[in-house]
Amino acid sequence: MEIWLAIFGMWVLIIFHIVLFVQVKRRIHDSALQDPSDSAISDEFIFFALGAICQKGFHQSPSSASMQVIFFTGIVAGLLLHVAYSSALVSILSVNVDPVQSFRDLLANEFEIFSDSRVPTATEIVKGLETYGIIKKLDEGKSRNVGIGNTIFKVLKTKMAIVSFSDSFYQVALQRKYQPDFLCQKMSRVLYRRRPAIGSMFVKRGSPLREYFNC
Repeated sequence: MEIWLAIFGMWVLIIFHIVLFVQVKRRIHDSALQDPSDSAISDEFIFFALGAICQKGFHQSPSSASMQVIFFTGIVAGLLLHVAYSSALVSILSVNVDPVQSFRDLLANEFEIFSDSRVPTATEIVKGLETYGIIKKLDEGKSRNVGIGNTIFKVLKTKMAIVSFSDSFYQVALQRKYQPDFLCQKMSRVLYRRRPAIGSMFVKRGSPLREYFNC
């Protein structure tokens, strides 16, 4: 969108300066003394502006110094715009952008949201989404609480997302013989919230592992 605005703005700017130059010169000098080449450019200023943006010349060369400055500026500005436009196209076409980069993208693309049955926190999150109407409730008898091991292939093949902790998800995926490189290429991890969840490790009183957990 910014590229097209820049092209349109440059076109309007060139036309404005040509029209301004012609009007000022006609007020100062007699129109009969105006050079024919300048008159041709001023009469066909739209075609000159289009030619400058498209890196094309014009069939007349300006004679007055002010028109030459406008002519030269329009050609140089058109060249810079052409280079910027080409660079923008190359950068856009050469970079792969994931269609889903946030949790809102999941909802906007109508992904089905489910929770990891091994993670109570994930279950509560999905229930909260249903309660607030962010996602619709399933029919009676159906649950959004699923096992990761049995649904990984659905995540790969369909528009399905599972709310879970990363370590829990990858642990099950590795047990199912999915390689880490394959998962990185085929799946995307989307943060549900930026704030980390508070958690603790519990061991029996007097356990030698307590010192390691308290580090």
